[in-house]
Amino acid sequence: MELMEGTLKYIADNREFLNIDERRAVALMKPILKFLAFMHDDGYVHADIKPDNILFGNNDIKVGDFGLAVDRRDKTSNIGIRGTVPYMPKELFCGGEYRASVDIYEAAGVWKYLLTGSHPWAGYEAHAVMFKVGSGEIPEIPNNCSEETKQLLKRMFHPDSEKRPTAKELLQDPTFSDTSESVLDEVLVEVLVDTQLLRNDGNLAFAPMTLDGDDDEPDPAHPL
Repeated sequence: MELMEGTLKYIADNREFLNIDERRAVALMKPILKFLAFMHDDGYVHADIKPDNILFGNNDIKVGDFGLAVDRRDKTSNIGIRGTVPYMPKELFCGGEYRASVDIYEAAGVWKYLLTGSHPWAGYEAHAVMFKVGSGEIPEIPNNCSEETKQLLKRMFHPDSEKRPTAKELLQDPTFSDTSESVLDEVLVEVLVDTQLLRNDGNLAFAPMTLDGDDDEPDPAHPL
């Protein structure tokens, strides 16, 4: 059992206090994409990538909660609709397949959350999100990032699943390939120090988590 300090949602929700700028957001996203590249090569789709399901510890970022994961090699399972509505791509609302590109769309939502502190469709009810995404709209791209990041987010959010980049392609992009592992180490050290300050403050709820913990999980197709 591996003890983790918290979730990426906690970091994003406290992004100003924790100094999460664009450079640091990229450093936090890089290990997520590495994991997705590995998982996709093995034939699996996570199907519920969101800040709540990404954990941080002393020196690493890990993806957790595989309860909705899809084995694409299993052609007999009845998958149904699964995921968390603000992070789900168009094809899932239109009866499409659970391909690796689903995780890429959802990862874009995580990246946007790190940049803004809000989920991709903040301010919209679940039914409105489903209508907008089903109609081919993509979430608003943040303004507080470079043009390179904006273009990557647009590609990752593309309504056509075939036009989204793979995790490996994203890792080869200079935005990620030029980001040193030392940046992640720097971020996590500062986050852990600042986290202790926030925990001692008493006004913010915070609890360590385990990779195989029994946290309350959202229902499939959870709205928010």
